[in-house]
Amino acid sequence: MCDEVRNDPVIVLEERGSKIVFINKDRATLTIIHVDKCRDIHGIKCDKLVLYGLSVGCYVELKSNNDTRKAVNQILNTYTHFKDRHKTSMKYAFVVSWSNPLASTTTQQLKLRIRQKYGITLQFVRSNSPVPYPFECRGRVARAE
Repeated sequence: MCDEVRNDPVIVLEERGSKIVFINKDRATLTIIHVDKCRDIHGIKCDKLVLYGLSVGCYVELKSNNDTRKAVNQILNTYTHFKDRHKTSMKYAFVVSWSNPLASTTTQQLKLRIRQKYGITLQFVRSNSPVPYPFECRGRVARAE
């Protein structure tokens, strides 16, 4: 299935042993586009695009390794492809992996550059981390319990 429409209270996206959990407490209707498997995009692309109407777009790259630069490039290439088709007012990107690059200076600089240039709030999260209802989190990411 290329596109899914879901309103589950918990939505799990998983690939290659890496996963992210969206906590959808208000059971909002979300469209999940399986970009990597179903969209013909020139070049590299991220795994998923989660849309909440016209207001929020969440680009998700699930990594089995710690190649954060490649993951960010996959997200940006996908964003460039979809930006005219899905003009969301809030844009988030999640790089999900088993490692934790959150504290690195390079990662912090990359997050700032992506925010300034593309208006995307970039987050690096550990696999299996819950993300609270991305339409209210404004960039906050919960820690796995």
